[in-house]
Amino acid sequence: MEILIYTNLPLCLVYIIFQYLRSTVYWVTRTNVQVLDFIKGKWIVVANVGVDERIHKLVKDISQNESFYMLPTGEQLSTPSFIISKFDFHSSQQIVVHELPKAKTRFRRAGHTMVMVNNNEIYAIGGHIPIHEFTTHWYATDTCAGLNIHSGKVVIVAPLNERRKWCAAIAVLSIVYAFGGVNDLCTVASSECYTTTNKEEKEWKFIKDLPEPRACMQTVNNNNDTILLLGGVDSNESVQRSVFFYHISTNSYEIATWELPKEFNTNRFSAYFMEDLQQLFIITKSHCWMRSMTNILANEVWNELPSPHL
Repeated sequence: MEILIYTNLPLCLVYIIFQYLRSTVYWVTRTNVQVLDFIKGKWIVVANVGVDERIHKLVKDISQNESFYMLPTGEQLSTPSFIISKFDFHSSQQIVVHELPKAKTRFRRAGHTMVMVNNNEIYAIGGHIPIHEFTTHWYATDTCAGLNIHSGKVVIVAPLNERRKWCAAIAVLSIVYAFGGVNDLCTVASSECYTTTNKEEKEWKFIKDLPEPRACMQTVNNNNDTILLLGGVDSNESVQRSVFFYHISTNSYEIATWELPKEFNTNRFSAYFMEDLQQLFIITKSHCWMRSMTNILANEVWNELPSPHL
């Protein structure tokens, strides 16, 4: 079973792949793939990852389950093309999947969230974009970008109802959800969803607001009926350890009785729910925790694992 975790660090973007295999996990950085043996507690470089430009977002290829896609960040698009590449674990090779002319792509953005939709499309949700090509001034956007990773064709995605950067987004079945974020003026509680399979009504619809304004949260899908919204920052940019449950069927929230670990103190982290083993993983720059999710309402103990190194 493969676990994909994205860590948004300020100076060095770190991408983490967890894969349970003989007590080992993979850690993918900008330059290499490392493997950690729990028994030995030692990181070993198993492959190099060549990146011409700074990677900004990473999405797991759900259909193949053994590879991930890399996309360059908007600020660093100094070349005339936009290259999307894929790293395959079996061959330990990086493969260029699509090379799009920069003028024809709407992926030039930052502060957005990437989601894989319907096993074959990548959506870039919100973020902030430049006013024009030659400016250094960026602003929050309501636009979204879509790309079919198999055909290379652009997928038209309707604009959000509200501008939002640093929002939380996740695709559950064929519906994409976007929660909170910042609209250039303040942190927002508004949330919305987008049904990708509805060809007649292509628009985002507001859903119930978050219990409080929140940005920089991480999301995990629990059995396609509950979305966990973890951590983030509030309107005062204070780091939060609380957890919200969004119940899809009732369009309602529940505040969990448990929180992220006491040592948790950052808005730059990653989360993944490993459904097979009913385990939730939280990764920060200096910590790695795991807790049982057999009962998502229970106050389970957080177990600390070896922390990644930069």
